[in-house]
Amino acid sequence: MSDRQDRGADVARQTVAGASKGEIAVSPHGTLRQLVEQAEGEIGRALPMQMDKERFVRLVLTELRINPKLLECSPQSVMGAVLTTAQLGLEFGTQLGQAYMIPFKNHGVMEVQLIIGFKGWLNLIDRNREIASVSVREVHERDTFKYAYGTADYITHEVNPGERGPVVGYYCIIKKVNGGYQFEVMTVDEVKVHMRRFAKSKERGPWVDNFDEMAKKTVFLKAKKWLPVTADVALASQTDTMVVHQMTSDEEPVVDFDEDGIFEGEIVDVGEATEYKREDFGHGDAFVPGPGETVHEDGGANW
Repeated sequence: MSDRQDRGADVARQTVAGASKGEIAVSPHGTLRQLVEQAEGEIGRALPMQMDKERFVRLVLTELRINPKLLECSPQSVMGAVLTTAQLGLEFGTQLGQAYMIPFKNHGVMEVQLIIGFKGWLNLIDRNREIASVSVREVHERDTFKYAYGTADYITHEVNPGERGPVVGYYCIIKKVNGGYQFEVMTVDEVKVHMRRFAKSKERGPWVDNFDEMAKKTVFLKAKKWLPVTADVALASQTDTMVVHQMTSDEEPVVDFDEDGIFEGEIVDVGEATEYKREDFGHGDAFVPGPGETVHEDGGANW
């Protein structure tokens, strides 16, 4: 590290320490923005080489500008979210859908909840050459949908070309390059159980305004446990939806989560059916297992 980077890191540490002790006032035009600007060197060290640190810092400053509540949050949690997102090689912004900073009260203290967006997870998966595709779709009442778990897992989905009726469930398929695959299915009722458990705000937020998008992310996160565990996936799993306290890029993040006071605040827009893939396998809405695997015509679950 250069002397200039050392000085920048020292200033960042001093700024965080002063703000946390109440010696420096946090204001919309003061400490937090100053902290991010002075920590540009630290952010650059955390970012992958191919990413532009100036662009990343501008995106962070934009988030602070358009969401004034972030300016009330503790500097440690802001920097924790910023450095963790940088280490993951993701970017902030609703349009990008990769990562979000959500302000909330944690034991009476305003802090930032870091949320890895659905597109952020897809970005992480794209780096793993073992994964061929990830599909997340909704199932309507008049669609033909069958699946079964066991020694010959299968899932088929035929979309009704006419009136499809209300949504009754969601599924996520993770297909591997070697032909293997894993999938998870959730009914709307199961999604609502998850919502009642984790959505602390019942009158506001994405579960109220964007239920379908949040449901798709929920089934994806359930299927994500089958992903190969890389360093990036492990870090994202550790910090997603959490409060992360971190001052410098070489420190281990300290993760905190308040079960009683947190609320979810991500908004994602993935459309009716979201599919991410390296190549077009040409199978449409019916999923075809790999070589040597059997698709049963009958049996299993039928919605």
